[in-house]
Amino acid sequence: MIGAQISIYPLKEKTVSETLSLFWEELDKRGIKYEINSFSTIVWMEDEELFNFLKEIYNKLKNKKIVIVTTISNACPKIP
Repeated sequence: MIGAQISIYPLKEKTVSETLSLFWEELDKRGIKYEINSFSTIVWMEDEELFNFLKEIYNKLKNKKIVIVTTISNACPKIP
């Protein structure tokens, strides 16, 4: 199990809520545990699942102007 901090920054949009809501809906659909803070979403999952998820979410959002910043650690505490 690894942890990742994922920040998505939609560019040239009036609001960030549509893009972030789509991201969080994908996490919910897959049953992925996560926490939301002011600047990022922290997730916990197996490494292959994370890399596949990042590729899939990028493909869903690539028609928008976005920046995705991800920090990955195998030393993050797991969600309770």
